[in-house]
Amino acid sequence: MYLQHLVELSHQAQTQLHRYAIELIGESDWTTGLLTQFIALRPNGRYCKLGGDALANHHSLGYKAGAQLLGQDIDGLIYDAADGFDANSLAAAAGTIVGGGLLFIINRRCDQADCGQVWLEQCCAQLITLRQDSPLPARHLLATPPANIDDSEQKDAIDAINKVLHGHRKRPLVITADRGRGKSAALGMAAGALMKTRKLKILLTAPTPKAVSSVFKHAQLELGSDAHTTSALALSYHDSSLAFIAPDELLKTQPKCDLLLVDEAAAIPVPMLKAVVESYHRLVFSSTIHGYEGCGRGFTLKFLPWLQSVRPGGEHHHLKQPMRWAKDDPLESWLFESFLLNAELDNAQVDLDHVEFRALSRAELVADIGLLRRCFALLVNAHYQTSPNDLLQILSDDSVSLYAGFCGDVCVACVSVVKEGELAAEVIEQIRLGKRRPKGHLIPAALVNHLGVVSAAEQRCYRVMRIAVHPVWQGEGVGSKMLAWLAGQLSRENGYLATSFGATAELVQFWQRCGFQPVWLGSSRDHSSGCHSVVMLRCLCEQSEAWILNARRYWYDNFSVLLASTFVELEPSIVVTLLKQNIAAPPQPSAHAIQQLYFYAQGGGSIDAITAAAQKMVLHCLSQSNPSSISYQLLVAKLLQHHDWQQLCVSSQLSGRKAAEQKIRDEIAQLVKQFTV
Repeated sequence: MYLQHLVELSHQAQTQLHRYAIELIGESDWTTGLLTQFIALRPNGRYCKLGGDALANHHSLGYKAGAQLLGQDIDGLIYDAADGFDANSLAAAAGTIVGGGLLFIINRRCDQADCGQVWLEQCCAQLITLRQDSPLPARHLLATPPANIDDSEQKDAIDAINKVLHGHRKRPLVITADRGRGKSAALGMAAGALMKTRKLKILLTAPTPKAVSSVFKHAQLELGSDAHTTSALALSYHDSSLAFIAPDELLKTQPKCDLLLVDEAAAIPVPMLKAVVESYHRLVFSSTIHGYEGCGRGFTLKFLPWLQSVRPGGEHHHLKQPMRWAKDDPLESWLFESFLLNAELDNAQVDLDHVEFRALSRAELVADIGLLRRCFALLVNAHYQTSPNDLLQILSDDSVSLYAGFCGDVCVACVSVVKEGELAAEVIEQIRLGKRRPKGHLIPAALVNHLGVVSAAEQRCYRVMRIAVHPVWQGEGVGSKMLAWLAGQLSRENGYLATSFGATAELVQFWQRCGFQPVWLGSSRDHSSGCHSVVMLRCLCEQSEAWILNARRYWYDNFSVLLASTFVELEPSIVVTLLKQNIAAPPQPSAHAIQQLYFYAQGGGSIDAITAAAQKMVLHCLSQSNPSSISYQLLVAKLLQHHDWQQLCVSSQLSGRKAAEQKIRDEIAQLVKQFTV
C-alpha cells in the first residue's frame, strides 16, 4: 500500500508539474526496500542520493555534497540523514529537482534538547509522512487541469538583453528573480542567440565559477553542435566567444568586450559593482534575491538606486514565474518556510532614540517564529554568505549567541557572536607548528599560527560572525551603538572581541570607529567577496591589552614590508585605512631627510633619491592622523606599493607621468609643512 501511495503521489506531481517532499520513517530495510521498488518503476528516471549507502545505478554523494548537483536536472532526491543533516546541502540539491519530481528524507533523528532539532521537527511535521506499520496519510487529489510552464517573462528578459547590445550605450539591464525562475538560463540563451548574429566577445562574471554553470549550459544548447568549449569556463562559436572572468580579475585587467553579463550580482561587493558600471557601458546585472545566493533587498536598496542615478536609462525586469516547476510548488514553499528563505524586513517607522538591545535565547526564538523571522531577515539581507546552516547553528550551537536591537517590535539590528579560544597548551603548540587548525576557533588559530600570539588562544574570544542593520537605518549609528553595548555586556569576561571580514576601506573604518584595530590581513583574495580577509580586535579586559598591542606592532612591521610584493595590488584606499592611527609607525624623518623632501617638493632631485625618506614620512603622518587635504592614496601606491607610472596614471586618472609626479611633489610639500612649522 505504501508503494501504491508513492506512485499516486508521483503521478499527481507530474500532472501538476509540482514537487513534493516526503519523509519515510521506519527501519532501514523498510525505507530502502520501498525506495528501491519505487525507483524500479521508473527506469529512465534521474535520481540521486545524498548520505548513507550508495544508491545502485544512480548518482550518490555525501550528505554535505548537495552543491555538487547545481546546474543539473534530476527527477528525485533521497536525502539520508543517518550520518548528519546539512541544511545547505539539502536546500541546494532540492533546487535541482524538476517539476513532477520528489524529495525523500530518511533516517532523520530528533533530539528534543536541541532547539535546532526541535525547529526542524516542527518543519518536517508539515511534510507528507509515511510511517512503517502506520496508516497512510490522507491525500487530497487535485481536480485542476495539468499545469504548463509560462515562459513569457523569460522571453521578455532575453529581448531586453538583446536591446542592451543593440540599443544605446550606458543603459544597463537588471534582472532579479527567486530561485528557479530561469534568469541564468535567460542569460545563456540570450548569449547564444547573439553569438549567432555576428562576431561578438561576451564576458561573464560572477562571485564563483560554479554560479554560472547554467549560463554556459543554455548557451551551448542554443548554439548547438557548432559550439566548442575551449575550457570549462569558455565557449566559442565561429568568431564569437563567451568566457567567464572573476570580478577582481575583470577590474584589474579591464578586458574589452561587446557585452558584459554579471550574474549573482548581489553577492559581489557594491564598490566592485560600481567600478564595473564605470568601466563598462553595455551591462546586464542578474541576481537571485531569495534563497541565500544574494543579499536580497540590500542589493535592491543600496546598489539599484545608485545605478538608477548614474545610468537613468536602464531597465529592471523581475521574474516571478518558475521555469522548472509550476507556480505554488509545495517543495519550494516548504523550503522557504523551513529555512526562512522568504524572510522579509520590517518596514514600520521607528524612533531610533529608543532602541533597546537584548540577548535572545534559543528557546525564545523557536517559540516565537515571528521574532526569529525578523532577526534572520536582517542577517540574510546584510550578508550574502548567510545560509540555511546558519539558521540551525543559531538554534543548536551553545557557543553561538544572538543579540538584537528593537524599536518596539521592529528589529533594527542583529549581531551573532560565537565563543572561541580557551584552548589547551598542547593544542596551542600544535597550532604554532602548523599541525592543527581546530574547528570553531577561527580567530585564535589564525593569531597563533600567523603572529605567534599564544594569549589569543588562551583567553576567551568573542567573534562577531554577523552584524546587520536594517538598510533603511544604516548610517544612523545603530551598529556602533550595538557593538558598544555588546562590549559592555561582555566586559566582565577575561577575553576580547574579534571580527573577520572582506576588507573594504568603508568597512575597516566602521570597525575602527567601534574601537577595533587590525592585526592581520590575509595574503589572498576571498573567492566569494573578492576581498582580502582582515582580522580586527577590541580589548575587553586589561589582560588582553598588552598582547593585542604586541600583535598590532608585529603585524604592522610585516604588512608595511609586504606592500611592495604580496599586497602590491591591494587597493591604496584600504592600505591607507589600515595604516592610519597605527601605534607601531616609525619615528619621524630626520632633519636632513625633511630638507631633501622639501627640495624635491620644489622640483629638485628625483623620486628615487627620496623614496626611503618619503616612506618614513608617509607612515609617520598616517599614524598621527593629522588633518590633511590629501588622501595619501597616490603616495601609498607609488612609495609603499611601488606602482609603475603607467599603472599610477590609470588608477589615479592622470594624463601622464609628468602630471602624476607633480601631484606627488605637491602632496609631499603639504606633509613637509608639518615638520617645518
